Amino acid sequence: LDVALVRQDADAIHRRQENIRRDPGNHFFLVTQVQGTALMCQDETAETLSAGDMFLVDSTQASSFYYRRALSHQISLHLPREDTVKRFGRRIKGGMMINGADPLAQAMYAILQELLDGQAPQQGHVSEAFYGVLGAYLFNRSLGEASKPNPDRQIVNRALSIMAQHYSDPDLTPVHVANLTGGSLRRLQRAFLGVESSPHKRLQHVRLDAVRDVLSKLRDLEPGQLSTIDFDWRDLPENLKIG
Repeated sequence: LDVALVRQDADAIHRRQENIRRDPGNHFFLVTQVQGTALMCQDETAETLSAGDMFLVDSTQASSFYYRRALSHQISLHLPREDTVKRFGRRIKGGMMINGADPLAQAMYAILQELLDGQAPQQGHVSEAFYGVLGAYLFNRSLGEASKPNPDRQIVNRALSIMAQHYSDPDLTPVHVANLTGGSLRRLQRAFLGVESSPHKRLQHVRLDAVRDVLSKLRDLEPGQLSTIDFDWRDLPENLKIG
């Protein structure tokens, strides 16, 4: 098991298809929040992590993480995807939050500390212990999957998915997003209060992130390399296009 310590104060980090294609291997990333907060989005799921919470990311699917330029410290545990699926089957999937208050989450965090120390006499046994606790959590979760989902979170998830797919449409507004989710703008605004944001702010962030991606690529180009940029300018909203 590989463990990475991540400290940054970005506004947002996006893993899109072009990033996924460049990955040397497929993994599940189990991200543990140590300091600060983060909004983690994958597979139409959006969860806000506080210290101790965990979020499972599938490296083969697109994902977005929002930090609002506040300092965030996370531990990212890389689980080889093929081996992990063989162990747990359909019980494991991307976009899964593990509440830090759960005793099994606390046990996993303690084992992570052992892996980080690297001083345990039998690291293989420590890794197997982690898989065992993760398996127990996934089994318990599978027993409770029939519980009623949070309706506000479902609305936010649908809205985020719509924004990610149609942000380049200049006619897309929070009202249109609300209509596409099947509700009113006021209902959508109430749902976004749960993630400490608003539909308008989130749509702005998605569009500005697209512009930042273009500018960051342009900044790294040498003169005469503009034609090599891997970006379709038509993806930008009309009101954000630059010459």
